[in-house]
Amino acid sequence: MQVPVSKEFLKSAPLVSFTPAISTIADEFLFIKQGTAYHKVRIGDITYLESDNVYINVHVANNKYLVRSTLDQYLEILNSNQFVRVHRSYVVNINYIDAIDANHLIVNKVCVPTRKTYKNELLKSLRLG
Repeated sequence: MQVPVSKEFLKSAPLVSFTPAISTIADEFLFIKQGTAYHKVRIGDITYLESDNVYINVHVANNKYLVRSTLDQYLEILNSNQFVRVHRSYVVNINYIDAIDANHLIVNKVCVPTRKTYKNELLKSLRLG
């Protein structure tokens, strides 16, 4: 069944942007599309994000999701203080940092590289500097 829509209605309708691979439903969860299915992922369960050109690997405990997005776009979607950029290609959840070394972090038993450029922001997020 089709219903005609007036121009006035369209002009008054709010503009909504939607990224097909990512949909947030609350501050705690987001849905990530993999194939034809959407997977509900708790934001706090994301351990780190890894950029690979125009894609991001979203690492969650024992799983990984591939999303077409940039780190900056994803940080905006997550909108959380628990995520901090530590490298041009990496964002980590500070709740999963196990150790910090001069050039890398251990995040959930995975070695993630860091760079000087982002070191101050990391230390400030951890209240170390």
